[in-house]
This record gives sequence, structure tokens and C-alpha cells, in this order.
Amino acid sequence: CVCSCQDKNMLYTGKRKGKATARDETKKLRLVSAILAGGGDIKKLQEVARGGLLNDSLRCKVWPLLLELSNNPQDVEDYEKLITAHKYTDQVAKDVERSLWKQVPERRQRERTRVQLSNIMNAVLSQHPNLHYFQGFHDIASVLLLVCGHKLAYVMLKRLSFYHIRDHMNETMKATMDVMYQILPLVNVMDKDLHDYIVKSGAPPFFCLSWVLTWFSHSIDHLPTIARLFDFFLASSPYASLYMSAVIIVHRGEGIKRVPNDASHIHKYLSELPSNLPWEEIIQKTKTCLDMYPPCSSFLQLPPEESRMKPFPFKNMVDRDTEEEIVEVTEENGRWNSLVEMVVVGAVGVAVLAITYAT
Repeated sequence: CVCSCQDKNMLYTGKRKGKATARDETKKLRLVSAILAGGGDIKKLQEVARGGLLNDSLRCKVWPLLLELSNNPQDVEDYEKLITAHKYTDQVAKDVERSLWKQVPERRQRERTRVQLSNIMNAVLSQHPNLHYFQGFHDIASVLLLVCGHKLAYVMLKRLSFYHIRDHMNETMKATMDVMYQILPLVNVMDKDLHDYIVKSGAPPFFCLSWVLTWFSHSIDHLPTIARLFDFFLASSPYASLYMSAVIIVHRGEGIKRVPNDASHIHKYLSELPSNLPWEEIIQKTKTCLDMYPPCSSFLQLPPEESRMKPFPFKNMVDRDTEEEIVEVTEENGRWNSLVEMVVVGAVGVAVLAITYAT
């Protein structure tokens, strides 16, 4: 599942496309500048981002705005002073230690980047003890850091923690698992025969857990490809990675039907993300699927997406008490007793997946 890293502006889409030309980038920059000059219409920025931002310079301008944040690093507080020890300090250190090997090959630069990665995550978790670290938080943080630098990465990670990825930051993973069960209903409306084949195998819908948790950043090492996907996810529904996972399953439908119809074979085949997926095609099909079957569709059981993407009524970061209240309400709605959790986890084998994913 690793794409070539030789060309930062080249996206693998089944066949090689050429670099984004200087003319393309200039045109996109002018478009973004015109939108910003006109007041920064969020819907127009979302449309541009979903089509691809072409380079990291544009991403630094647009990604924070998509989250209702300032894109000026000078507006960011001195977050490093906010870091204190917390219950996930050791786990953060372990995940940071095994990260960034391929994205930052030079040792000294990698160590400096790891310090920044550790700081932005610890700052968020230190301030908000009701946020719970999950395996994959560091993958998302790494992309934000490598693309936009540590200051913007910090405020974006903090904002995402209370919106797009908040289900993953509950005390348990029940809310996330509930969302995962909506993948097969999405597959069903696109390809019923494929849906029936997967259901018959008995494979639980957790083969793409890391895709949904990390917006594919755990499964892809090619940073420009990941950044292109983040363009789309930041400008779309917080459930976009779920929809994209369903689209990828359908895209691979013929291959799936050639796999022996049992849970282990189906799980193994589906959990391996091919390196040659036509990503632009996948993105367009995901957008179409979101338009045709929005998260509020009656056949889906998803929490209202507005509560996961509605911008705060004022710019920059909201006050701590407001954020704490959001998390407390989310956790109260998502709690379950430990006995039920053990039964469900044992039944679907999530414990095994979690151990595999963590390593």
C-alpha cells in the first residue's frame, strides 16, 4: 500500500499523471485569492478544496479556513507552555517513536519533527482530559504537521478533535464501531450482490477500521496522496472517510468475489489497500455517493453530521469550558458498560485487530 515518493506533486490514479503545472497552480491560487477577497465564502472554498489544492502552500491557506480558523501562524497561542503530564503521555511517546520513518528519512530532521508531533498532541490532550487518545491520532497529526507546520497543525488538530474525529476520542470505541456498521448498508445501495457476498462470509465490517480512523493516513505512505485525500475530507462531511471506504470496496468488487467466501479470506483481502487505486476517480465517486445517499438517509444510522462539522459561532478556538461540555455530552451519549464491550469485542475480533493495528 505504499506509493512512490519520488514526486511530491504526482498523484497515482491508476496511470501516472504529469505534475501539476505552474499554470494550474497559479490559476488555483488566483481562484482562492478571489474567494478570500470576496469574504472567504466557505462553500466556495470547500468546492475548490474537494477538487484538489495542488500544493502545500495553498493547503496552508485553505485547510485552517475550512475549519473556521485563522491561517496565520502568528495568531496561534504559545501552546507548548500548556503541556502537562496526562494519562496518555507514555502512549503518545511510543507512537511518536515509531512514526515518520518514511515521510522524513533524514534522521536529525525526523527527530526535530517528532518533537513537534509530540508537542502538538500533548498540548491538545493536556488541556482537555475528556479527550481520549486513540491509535491513529498521531497519523492525522503527522499529516497536518508535515503539510502546514506545527502551529497551524496544533489548532487544526484541536478543532478536529471536537468535530470530525470526536467519535474516536470517547472513552470507549463504541461510537466508532457503530459508525463502522454503516459501511455495508452503503455498499448495499451501490452493489447489492457484493454486499450479500460479504455478509454471507460473516466478515465483520472492521477490515477498514484504520482507513476511517486515520483518513487513510495510516495505510498510505505517499504524503502528496494523503494530502490530496485530506483536501477532500476537510471540505466534506465528517463521514467522508466512511463513504470512501465503501466506494473502495465496491471498486474492488470483482476481486472480492473471487476470494473464498469465508470471514478470514474476505477480511484479509479487504484490509489490504492496493497501491494503484485511481484516487481521483475514488474521490469523485465518494462525492457522488455522499450527494445521493447523505448521512441522514433512512437506511443509515449515523449521528447528525451537523454536530460534527458545524463551525463555532466565532473565529479561532472556543473557550475551554465550551469544548469540555461538548465532549462530556458526547461521552454520556456513547457510554456502555464494560461487560457489553467485552462481549462485542470478543464476538467480532476487534481486540485482535486493535493489537495488529497498534503494532
